[in-house]
Amino acid sequence: MRCCEDVPALITRNTLVDANLHHETSKSHVLVQGQHQTKRYGQVGDEIIRPRAAAALGVLNMKDQAATIVMTKEAPSPTGPYVQGLAGAGLVFVSGQLPIRPDGTGLQEKGFDAQVRQALANVFAIVRAGGSAPERILKVTAFIVGAEHQPVFNKIYADAFGDHRPTRSLVPVSGLNNGSLIEIEAIALK
Repeated sequence: MRCCEDVPALITRNTLVDANLHHETSKSHVLVQGQHQTKRYGQVGDEIIRPRAAAALGVLNMKDQAATIVMTKEAPSPTGPYVQGLAGAGLVFVSGQLPIRPDGTGLQEKGFDAQVRQALANVFAIVRAGGSAPERILKVTAFIVGAEHQPVFNKIYADAFGDHRPTRSLVPVSGLNNGSLIEIEAIALK
């Protein structure tokens, strides 16, 4: 096994991930612009970058960042290998929420509007549990079964957010888990 094959990391051209989790030295093995290299902490190219300056350059130093799992009884428990949400770096990330009540009861037999309201209620509950609020949501991605539901979705969405208008993607899909008609995920400022 080559070094770092066992270190999970998503590394892009402008990202440096400190992967010294399995090293006892101050060096980390990283992939920078497509090449496997050994770099000192906070180093980009031949230049050592301090944490604050690194952030401005788009460099992510995982050693200085912490993410907290967000869990609330006001939303359904995860049914797979994921969490309701994560809070870190001043943001709250909400996993995709289906129209399921906090007690685990699915609303697949209910109409589209009831499903949208429940999925949004779950998103809002997780955002609040992460220390934020619905009016601080920056981005919403909604997956809907059937593009014909878009006008109903837009009405409920506008009512739920009031004057706040986060960025949004609405993605028509052919199907969702357990026959649900909607799934919503979000990112909010903390």
